[in-house]
Amino acid sequence: MNVNSQFINNIRNLFILSCQKATVNLLIFSFFCDIIELKSHGLVPKKGESYMERIVQNEKIGTIIYTESFLTGKKSVNVNGVQLKRIEKNTFQLLDGDTATISGNSITGIKLGINGEVIQISKPMKWYELAITVFFFVFVIAWGASPALVSILPVVGGAAGGAITVALSILGVFFATAREKKLHRILMLVLFGILSFVACMSVGFILIAIA
Repeated sequence: MNVNSQFINNIRNLFILSCQKATVNLLIFSFFCDIIELKSHGLVPKKGESYMERIVQNEKIGTIIYTESFLTGKKSVNVNGVQLKRIEKNTFQLLDGDTATISGNSITGIKLGINGEVIQISKPMKWYELAITVFFFVFVIAWGASPALVSILPVVGGAAGGAITVALSILGVFFATAREKKLHRILMLVLFGILSFVACMSVGFILIAIA
C-alpha cells in the first residue's frame, strides 16, 4: 500500500513538474511572440521610455504633438513646432493668449480643446480591450486563490498579486492607448497581461525558495 502510494505521489509530482515547465515555456514563448510582433512595427517601448507621444494632424490647427509622462503624469502640447506654456495642470496658453485644454484619460480617450475645436488625441478603450485587461486581473487572482492551481504553478494572488497585476495593467493601458492600430493595442495589453502573470509566478517561486 505504501509502495503504491509512493508510486502515485511520484507520478503526480512528475506530472506537476511537467505542467510547470510546459506552462512556463508557453508563457515565455507567448511573451516573446508579442514582443517580436510589436518590435517588427517599431512599437516596443525603448529603454528609458516612460511617456506617451501622439502626433495628430488637423486641417485647421496643423500638427499637434501631445506627450504625457507615465511616471509623473506631466503633459505637454506642441502646436506647429511651438511648445505651449502650461499655466495649469491641463491648460496651456497659445501665442495669441488663448488657451488649450486637455480632457479625458487613457481609458475614456484624451481630447484637446483648442480654438473652438475638440481634437481627439487618443482613442477611448473598446469593450474588448477592457475585457482583456479585466481578464488577466481576474485570472491571476483566481489562480492564486486555488490551491490546486498553485500546486502546479505558485502564482501569488490576494492583495500582493492584485497590486502587481493592477500596476502592470495600468502600464499596459498607458502604452496600448498610445497606439493607433487595433492589433497593436491588443498585443500590448496581452503582453502586459502575460507579464503580470509571470511576475506573480516569479514572486511565488521566490517565496517558496526562501521559505
